[in-house]
Amino acid sequence: MQLENAFDLIALLEAHHREYQRLLDELEGLTEMGIRVLLEESGATLRADALPVHQDISPGPRESGTAYLAAKREHFEGFDRAVLDQRLLLDELCGSLSGLFVRRKAEFPPLTRGRLLSFHFLVPWVSVEPFRRAARSLQPKESVKLLLSGPWPPYNFVDSLAG
Repeated sequence: MQLENAFDLIALLEAHHREYQRLLDELEGLTEMGIRVLLEESGATLRADALPVHQDISPGPRESGTAYLAAKREHFEGFDRAVLDQRLLLDELCGSLSGLFVRRKAEFPPLTRGRLLSFHFLVPWVSVEPFRRAARSLQPKESVKLLLSGPWPPYNFVDSLAG
């Protein structure tokens, strides 16, 4: 949403005053902590070169329809395994941080592109140091690298209002 001038801003704030106040009340005493997860080339990630069939490739003249469909099935089963592995990793990390955050959000990149997962946690200010200690001692089963960041304003927990 782009506002043309200060009057538009004032009008927006007046129109949504109750919603903004409710959101500020909900976020009172909370901050955002982040954990970035760099996936290795196995386990929770799916290498693009490991994909047996690409969506835009049709079967060759000597390739049977059955072989093509079997390769397609294997291709999509690889995606399913990678998505499941990423979800299990998130559950594992969240289990270790249980009781130290109020809400969580996760960003999963397209499987053939990204190896970086972003997890966001809404943490009470009084739990920031215990959260940091617990996050620094995380040792996930997957071969990954973790980067802890924060505290931040809780940007990822503010839903934008339709205007």
